[in-house]
Amino acid sequence: MTHSSAVAERRTQPSVTPLPHHYEVAARSEGYGRGVLEAEGRPAIVAGLPHEFGGDAERWSPEHLLLSAVSLCLMNTFQVFAERRGLSYGAYSSVVKGILDKTPVGPVFTSIVIVVELQASPETREEARQILEDAKRHCIAANALRTPVDVRLVTAAA
Repeated sequence: MTHSSAVAERRTQPSVTPLPHHYEVAARSEGYGRGVLEAEGRPAIVAGLPHEFGGDAERWSPEHLLLSAVSLCLMNTFQVFAERRGLSYGAYSSVVKGILDKTPVGPVFTSIVIVVELQASPETREEARQILEDAKRHCIAANALRTPVDVRLVTAAA
């Protein structure tokens, strides 16, 4: 889907509702280290312990879901801000990596890095970088974490 078709699709969606917003997710056990996450009107997510802690490698772990939430939140926030400012860009993709390590307070993510690849013309790259920085500051998922989130932009010609 191109950016312009995504913009057209978004404009057909309902407007944003005023805050506060309320969210609910249910977790149901399927045995030790295995579970299902459910939220009304959405597909279930098969989840469990991460492979590194003896879980099934094909299940989404809390660690993967946390990194996914930060990455998706950054992308969504960037897209909203880019649309508001009229920024024209091509493809957006990102990879998020986190390091979970032992600390005096227990295991925590000590590093979260998101590398964003964005197709943008040379004329709009600085504006895209500024919008990404604004998106990082306003990313709800990243702001909920103690670990700072490092965002890096890689641009390619549009």
